Amino acid sequence: ASSPAKREKLPLRQSTLFCGCVRSLSNLFRRDDAAPADDAPITCRPPQPDEISLALRMILSADGHRPSEEHIQDFIRFVEFRGVYLTDMRLAEQNGRVQWAILPVQSPGRTMLLFGTTDRLREHEQRCAGRLINEVCAAFARRDVILAQVLLDPTNQPARQLFLQSGFVDLAELCYLHAEARGNAPAVGTPPGFLWETYSAATHPIF
Repeated sequence: ASSPAKREKLPLRQSTLFCGCVRSLSNLFRRDDAAPADDAPITCRPPQPDEISLALRMILSADGHRPSEEHIQDFIRFVEFRGVYLTDMRLAEQNGRVQWAILPVQSPGRTMLLFGTTDRLREHEQRCAGRLINEVCAAFARRDVILAQVLLDPTNQPARQLFLQSGFVDLAELCYLHAEARGNAPAVGTPPGFLWETYSAATHPIF
């Protein structure tokens, strides 16, 4: 699914999924709890102030490892310094328990990046996650966002399937850490009729 001031190794390979059709679109759950009934209603909502750390612990979890409170506070300082709004975070709740959480980060150019846990999800968690992804995409479409993206470990097939089922498609595999970039590499040419434009306030409308 891509952080944030502990020293961490960056993954060597990331797979990117994106969704260009966004217009169509308590307590932490513990793994030893019983699964909720299939027909239990799913509520998607912002976290309460006392749920922010719990939601971020879920979002930042990977491979069964939960982040420490220190890591969470570092992440909060990191995103706030960069103008990321934690108020955009959303939770999926079922039977009074938070089943999944997601942090959308809006970017220039009418795009957004989604941060959610890459832990393997059980069936009822997948339903909650899918519902939450669709609702967040629909909400940001109303803000004129036209492209949603997520960075995933390409070996994490369950997470990949989750987003594919929510209307995302494979975009690219990032291999930029596989080789050293040459500083004197020639500029990449463009096809006839195309040119490079740097994003700025003046060029914002074309993005």
